Amino acid sequence: MSFLQFVKSKIFLINLGLAILFLLIFLWGILFWLDTYTMHGESITVPELVGLSKEQAKQILEEKGLRIFITDSLYNPKAIKGSVLEQDPKANTQVKHNRTIYVTVNAMRPPLVKMPDLHDLTLRDAKARLETYGLQLGNIRYVPDIAFNAVIYQEYKGKKIEPGEMIERGSVIDLALGQGESDEMVNVPSLIGFTIKEAIAELQASSLNIGAIIKDETVKDSTQAKVYKQIPPFGDDAFINVGKSIDIFVTQSKEKLSN
Repeated sequence: MSFLQFVKSKIFLINLGLAILFLLIFLWGILFWLDTYTMHGESITVPELVGLSKEQAKQILEEKGLRIFITDSLYNPKAIKGSVLEQDPKANTQVKHNRTIYVTVNAMRPPLVKMPDLHDLTLRDAKARLETYGLQLGNIRYVPDIAFNAVIYQEYKGKKIEPGEMIERGSVIDLALGQGESDEMVNVPSLIGFTIKEAIAELQASSLNIGAIIKDETVKDSTQAKVYKQIPPFGDDAFINVGKSIDIFVTQSKEKLSN
């Protein structure tokens, strides 16, 4: 039998048909497996992770067939330590199975910074430098020294702190300023209508300290409360020694603030 006759034979055609059918079934099986493995056509909704602990976020993602990768650690004093601050992709994004979700978590403690040298700086310059380093100005007091209103030394938690010492970002630094050659007096500033934060800034600008902060029964959120009374009171002829304190009374009552 010649080759041409074999090719045209019934046996060859049957075997060829079976081979093609087997190949098609094999290819269909491969495609079906790939389709199943990659969950082609299916997607997973990324859950909201911000505010959760990294352990909670990991568990939720694994239950949904997703993975987690911590890309960075920042510090936000207003957020829970160790909680998720940001995520990528965002919540409610549609992704494939086994997709990696990248998260940024809140550090367990603030980063450390070097204590700057504030010696001989004016109060204004010292405050600006503290803010540059991520530190806060606390109380100021005046000590005998000819250099009026210049920083004589700096304190942290009641103890002197030297320039270059490592300290947590956000720490409060108290300053001792020179009293000058005479007892300097300043006008009592009006703090009525100020928030607590604004009142402190105004007092610091006048070389004064915040004293007691008395909240009435209406105060639910201290950041929204405003001053309705102060001791000593404001007046054109009201003066006070630099470094002294002024007590403030705060409220969220519109009635008290309008009086």
